[in-house]
Amino acid sequence: MQSVIAAHERGDYAAVFAAYDPDIDWYPGQARGADWSDFEPVYHGHEGVRNFWRTWFEAWEAVDFQYREFIDAGEHVVTILSQRMRGRTSGVELEWDSYAQVWTLRRGKVVRVQFFANREEALEVIGPPE
Repeated sequence: MQSVIAAHERGDYAAVFAAYDPDIDWYPGQARGADWSDFEPVYHGHEGVRNFWRTWFEAWEAVDFQYREFIDAGEHVVTILSQRMRGRTSGVELEWDSYAQVWTLRRGKVVRVQFFANREEALEVIGPPE
């Protein structure tokens, strides 16, 4: 996951999408604390993920992600991160602290990404370690 995140941070979207399964499912709205009304409950495939990011970045002049923890859980990787954003038109600055993502991998590709409000919710979804 760290290589995918590093590729995203440097703007190497070809490398990012090479790591995503063509049929990836992206579930952004499970993270609480945000208005998800402009978003679909799930985005499918590469074009769906691109549409999610286009919609997300339209609202923000600046976005900074800080990944704090990576938890290897077999076919899942849980990432704990914080995010700072500044509104494109309002200039309002927001911060989400310690939310979580669950990345599901199969056959060496990311097949699903789910967002959660916190570490505990993410770990609850993947269940106890085997």
